[in-house]
Amino acid sequence: YAVLRPSMLPSILKIFQYNFNRSNYDLAFFELGKIYFYDNGPIERKAVVIGFSGSKYRDCFGNNLDYNFFDLKSVLGILTGRFGIDKYEIVQEENQFFSKSCSSAIWVNHQKLAVCGKISESAMEFYELKKELYIAEIYLDILKTLSKKNIRYQRLPQHPAVERDMALILSESVSAQDVIEKINNRNELISNIEIVDVYQGKQIPPGKKSLAIRITYRSLDRTLKDDEVDKIESDLKNILLSELSCQIRE
Repeated sequence: YAVLRPSMLPSILKIFQYNFNRSNYDLAFFELGKIYFYDNGPIERKAVVIGFSGSKYRDCFGNNLDYNFFDLKSVLGILTGRFGIDKYEIVQEENQFFSKSCSSAIWVNHQKLAVCGKISESAMEFYELKKELYIAEIYLDILKTLSKKNIRYQRLPQHPAVERDMALILSESVSAQDVIEKINNRNELISNIEIVDVYQGKQIPPGKKSLAIRITYRSLDRTLKDDEVDKIESDLKNILLSELSCQIRE
């Protein structure tokens, strides 16, 4: 490991360390390179590592909006989408560089495509980092293998979308992916499901977490009516209540 690196994470952490030492904290970096490991023989793999720290922008009230894990997940979603990968699974997986509470791997067709998470306190202390970091390492050779060549195009929507937010209180053992899978494909008018926030703390019972999701509804041939969306939303709530034993926060 002194000669051939098994991961690009130390490399990008040193880049953040260099910038933090010069008071540059609001950062978004990526780096391309090669990593090496041994599995019945030496293997060379191409990878890209992506990292965020600090604030991404200021809102209209002048408040700084900081990067979080969902910004990282959004980039991964865009990247997989560009390569025609429409189904992937986010699995909690321990990694020595990431915090145990925020450490995941992306799997597609039983192949690990990426690892991602929030840098652990021990790694921050070792590299003398002063801000929270969210990092993803993506294996480009796996991405190329999984890429679907037959990319289909569809016409741009001509009718407005309807967005509805839903807040759930559920067991901390239930992942956001579990919730998405329960909702996805339940109705043809559901065009997107986004995780808005995950919270554990005051007002949330021990062993539970609050999960906020945003569901986008859209029809390609008409403008949706409120009562139509209300009916779909009510059905989704009943599904989540019965299958995940959760509570709906009103």
